[in-house]
Amino acid sequence: MAKVITTELQHSGASAANITLDSSKNVTCENNLQVDGNVTVTGTLPADKLTGNLPAISGASLTGISSPAAGRNKIINGGMIINQRGNVTGKTSSSNEYWGPDRYQAKMSSSAAGTWSVSQETDAPEGFSNSLLWHCTSGVTMSGSNNVYFRHKIEAQNLVDWKWGTSNAKDVVLSFYVKSTETGVGTISAFHSDHDTSDANTGYTYTINAANTWERKTIQIAKSTSDAFDVNNSTGLSLYFNLDGGPDLKTGTLNTSWGAWNSANWMVGQTIAIAGTGKKYWITGIQLEEGTTATDFEHRTWHDELLRCQRYYWQFPIDSERGEDLNGILGLGHSVSATELTVPVQNPVYMRVPPTLENVTGMTNTWNSQHGGGNWGTWTMGGTWGTATNNLHSWVKFTGSGATSDESVLIYRSDSATESVVGFDAEL
Repeated sequence: MAKVITTELQHSGASAANITLDSSKNVTCENNLQVDGNVTVTGTLPADKLTGNLPAISGASLTGISSPAAGRNKIINGGMIINQRGNVTGKTSSSNEYWGPDRYQAKMSSSAAGTWSVSQETDAPEGFSNSLLWHCTSGVTMSGSNNVYFRHKIEAQNLVDWKWGTSNAKDVVLSFYVKSTETGVGTISAFHSDHDTSDANTGYTYTINAANTWERKTIQIAKSTSDAFDVNNSTGLSLYFNLDGGPDLKTGTLNTSWGAWNSANWMVGQTIAIAGTGKKYWITGIQLEEGTTATDFEHRTWHDELLRCQRYYWQFPIDSERGEDLNGILGLGHSVSATELTVPVQNPVYMRVPPTLENVTGMTNTWNSQHGGGNWGTWTMGGTWGTATNNLHSWVKFTGSGATSDESVLIYRSDSATESVVGFDAEL
């Protein structure tokens, strides 16, 4: 077999070698390289070796390239675009209430944790329209085990595909965009509700490097090979975003792997303290997905995100409808007696559990009635009627006087921005 041994190949008209070969079998082409056949690359092609401009090409013939899977984000309303309940101000305590953008539960130990406003804002990083803002309007110095945080709960049955509790448990990564008036170290806690209590908690830190600047953070969440998620509609996993806490919450050791809950380990390492007058904390783009590398945030349509949120809570009318010229018709029902009316209401989605009903705070709870012979004046919503309420529909009860039994009646609200809003609550 013929063999040519050389270190350079040069065209007769060239001033220097066209191709150079070295002893390590590397080949350097000094100018253009044209290949008429197929090219097979068995090693890697590092990005830093592609230093020139690549032409615009069609990807129709490319194979082996996949896009991030749709539905990968386990967080609902991670972009903070749904805000059914509206913003709140002057809050000094919370026993697991939901404030501001949907699906984020507020918790603070007492008035010793400060006074807060919680709101949906348009201050957001590029590619996002909204964020969640916690703003401390009257600050305190945290003492003891006082704390303030918000959390997101995920249904257990939505996490089964991670295969936790098996040797094939999937890796999970959390990512989010954060901005604050403060810099330093923050903490996030994860709670596995279907774990044995001896190993139900992990904790993580991240750093805010620059004040008033949007930064993206990525955290690898420890997977569990010992405890699976139950296949039910209860809480499977909770993420706690810690804003501030007293010294008693920082005396232990952060659980970087699944371990027993101990309040002394809760916020170990946290240096950012948002519970000071005028301090602010914004967050958006929260994503929790399978893998070890965070992908771009999965943007959903406003309508899709609203329906996901309404599995846990919805209002009639939704906030954007209040104050419009058209009256809001809740439904057509009947008079049970002279003092009680009932109206069946179809829920917009199959709710997590049969909802409880509430008159939304700040609204007058005054509903109008209309029947074939005129009207029976105004009535007050009094929760659910009987036992017929289920995940798909609710029977709403109204109390008042002057009705005639067993007649059809239409229940509606006027176009006042502060009149008659009913909430249907099936939150975790």
